[in-house]
Amino acid sequence: MKKNGRLALLALALVLAAGFAVIGCPSDPDEGNKIEDGEDVMTFAGGKYQYEFDNVKIEEGKEYEVILSITDCDTSFVGSYLGGKIIYKIGEAESVLSGWLNSAPLEVAQGPKEYQWVFKAGDKNSDSQNIASPATTPDGATQYFSLTAQNAEWSEYPAGTDFNVKGKFEVKSRESISEWVQVLELTLGNEDSTAGKGAISDAQMTTIRSTVEAEPRSIIRFTVHVPNVGAGGASIGYGVCGVGDWSTGISIAVPSDAVNGQSITFTKDLEVSAILATLQPGYQIAINPYNTATVTKAVLMKPGK
Repeated sequence: MKKNGRLALLALALVLAAGFAVIGCPSDPDEGNKIEDGEDVMTFAGGKYQYEFDNVKIEEGKEYEVILSITDCDTSFVGSYLGGKIIYKIGEAESVLSGWLNSAPLEVAQGPKEYQWVFKAGDKNSDSQNIASPATTPDGATQYFSLTAQNAEWSEYPAGTDFNVKGKFEVKSRESISEWVQVLELTLGNEDSTAGKGAISDAQMTTIRSTVEAEPRSIIRFTVHVPNVGAGGASIGYGVCGVGDWSTGISIAVPSDAVNGQSITFTKDLEVSAILATLQPGYQIAINPYNTATVTKAVLMKPGK
């Protein structure tokens, strides 16, 4: 083949390659792989989804559990943070029945996983939304679990950013627990000279896992001390300790009754099952206080009989 012919073929190949680069394909890493519409596939429009339910009626002061079981999703949805509230609607008007008991949203992981939220009707999260009074669904209203996903920068997705998620929701009531029995006081670390910081030992993890297997609603009660509220990033409503996975554990925040400029010592109960859900198989629970906070005590407790 003549030189000019070879150059013409090379130019044609470059043009075709450029065309494919512009068009893209389903496996384009910038777009991610998308799952097809089908049974149990929900579309999160702009990262938002509202699940309608009527199997239980929300009543003030009672506790409820929401479980989202994801079996597959668009790869671009992995790494999103999920959080939600129980609401009711009359027409298009929305009223909030409960904020989060645990305020940290949950991170979407690769592969099948359950995501759990626990609510007490009437409880308010540290945000600008008011809670309905009374926090009971009125007759004729429609109940929803209203879920919002945020991106890795903790910002809401823009309109037009849609995700397909395959899975199902479950909403159920649960009995309140009035008595707790201590099982084990956990040995706390002191990494980086930060009191309470470190991973739980394998021996204590064995006790934790066996306890939650026997009593699924077991908790760890944390005692947290913040020396100067409002300083060093420890503002009211801000996280001061992560529990579970080092990077994606559940956050413990400064409570709303704290006073700026003063120290505060408070307790926070976290369900063991929710903590373990942040871990990879076989990993240990990490306790990671920050923003000047320290953890002075952590006690494994199970429901009393």
